[in-house]
Amino acid sequence: GAMGMKEKEESIQLHQEAWERHHLRKELRSKNQNAPDSRPEENFFSRLDSSIKKNTAFVKKLKTITEQQRDSLSHDFNGLNLSKYIAEAVASIVEAKLKISDVNCAVHLCSLFHQRYADFAPSLLQVWKKHFEARKEEKTPNITKLRTDLRFIAELTIVGIFTDKEGLSLIYEQLKNIINADRESHTHVSVVISFCRHCGDDIAGLVPRKVKSAAEKFNLSFPPSEIISPEKQQPFQNLLKEYFTSLTKHLKRDHRELQNTERQNRRILHSKGELSEDRHKQYEEFAMSYQKLLANSQSLADLLDENMPDLPQDKPTPEEHGPGIDIFTPGKPGEYDLEGGIWEDEDARNFYENLIDLKAFVPAILFKDN
Repeated sequence: GAMGMKEKEESIQLHQEAWERHHLRKELRSKNQNAPDSRPEENFFSRLDSSIKKNTAFVKKLKTITEQQRDSLSHDFNGLNLSKYIAEAVASIVEAKLKISDVNCAVHLCSLFHQRYADFAPSLLQVWKKHFEARKEEKTPNITKLRTDLRFIAELTIVGIFTDKEGLSLIYEQLKNIINADRESHTHVSVVISFCRHCGDDIAGLVPRKVKSAAEKFNLSFPPSEIISPEKQQPFQNLLKEYFTSLTKHLKRDHRELQNTERQNRRILHSKGELSEDRHKQYEEFAMSYQKLLANSQSLADLLDENMPDLPQDKPTPEEHGPGIDIFTPGKPGEYDLEGGIWEDEDARNFYENLIDLKAFVPAILFKDN
């Protein structure tokens, strides 16, 4: 049917994107790893523009790298002699406020630098380390920056600007810091999801469930995870699975709490006929944060190919079947009499009322960053 067609199209697209990304990364990695043997001679630089004005202007532009500027920045880079500006260029790149979609362009520019200037990569590594040291002092780190930084250093390692040893230990330490500080509240779950989605295949050897099922159902072979060796991937896998375990504990705890609140609310509705403004607002806020946690847990479960925990739904007791019992169901109170009203039986009622369709009752804005 139409569902099967759609699934097949999505699987084929997933497959195609995975191979494109794999080829690009491998090609760039071998270029970057061979850079030391193919850098230009001294006299090559004398033909380039060494003017302070042009070089300084270029370095300043690196603070706001965007994918749209890829061609113009590459063109400018090629004509300049940046030998004396490596330190400034590196500082601009590490401070840059990038969007996730601009990281590839930033990695491309770093590759250009690395292929031409021997001191670029060591300098870049040092500045990243300083940047991460400084972050430890921050009380509330900027989540967007956490996400792009992690993605950025992972890509720099995958494409061979940093050696595996340098890059992987830097990434591991960052990921560990983010996860250790987040075992209770999971406020940085979007950072972990983004890392798994974009770099999990190469850095942690992840095969998402979606990819597994696409491969099996439609007989597609996905690229092997061969850039980083399996034993170097293992610590990342362990760290991510540990985080997922803490996330599911949190989810089960909140699920129980939500069920209790719903039970209390049904009792109050049954005896008083209405909920106080405060109680209703508190409940809605908690339900909303639970739905967001649920959606994030499902995303991470898929990326790590793990199972979701069991989240049993309450069966309301008969005396709770008062008017307006389901707070999320639109309709007039009193539509449900004790026999189940508009539903033919209890199962049908449960099927419709306990439907977890996040998009239906969670404002779209919550899905923006996933």
